[in-house]
Amino acid sequence: MGLPLCPATHNSLRHLLQQGHSFARELILTRKPEKLPTASTKDRILDAAETLFANEGFHCTSLRTLTKKADVNLAAVNYHFGSKEALVEAMMERRLQALNPQREALLDKVLERALNEERPPRSEDILRAFIEPTINFSESGKGPRHFIAFIGRILMDPDDSLRNMFLKRIRPLFVSFYKAMCEALPEVPPQTVFMRLQMTLGLISHVMCSIERYTGTSREFPLPPGIPPIENAQELCEVILEFVLPGLEKS
Repeated sequence: MGLPLCPATHNSLRHLLQQGHSFARELILTRKPEKLPTASTKDRILDAAETLFANEGFHCTSLRTLTKKADVNLAAVNYHFGSKEALVEAMMERRLQALNPQREALLDKVLERALNEERPPRSEDILRAFIEPTINFSESGKGPRHFIAFIGRILMDPDDSLRNMFLKRIRPLFVSFYKAMCEALPEVPPQTVFMRLQMTLGLISHVMCSIERYTGTSREFPLPPGIPPIENAQELCEVILEFVLPGLEKS
């Protein structure tokens, strides 16, 4: 049983409760709507780096320019990545950890289908397993397109440190496709298959880095009059295959 309250104390408590209810009601009515979640600091830095490294190059982009575009301070870059090189590592990890498994999965389906049908895999199917996810990735947004353009830059850069960083991540995938292509083309010497596949993937990389030239959306390199643009990913895939398959398969 609680202690008895005098009338004055009772009235004071009742007044406080009424004030509390009024305050709560005012708080609910005047509370501002919650803001939608924004990109994390780490993602903002990665997005800004992709854009700047694609357009200006890794070596020509200062950390000051990067932090300004990402709207962060230098301490945030150091905290999340530690260095520009580690930032590139994170960029590659973010994009390739999704893209490469898609390529591997499609290649596995090609090999499984060939095994079930008791025949060698087809070189066209093998290339499709690489090309189609790449095109779909490129068309999925500005970020992926910037990433592909950046990879195109580092593949041509005299400084091989970033190129080796990328090749380390892509080499296991290349080996899988190379072995599959050797199965598809047993009459072609393995060394020739290796060289031709490298050239083919190099061409695909070039097309992906300059895809706007083929879709007619490039301001710097507009299509000549009378040349229709490529309309969709499937059409682009077919154009690439029609060009590379004869050279790849030549015995």
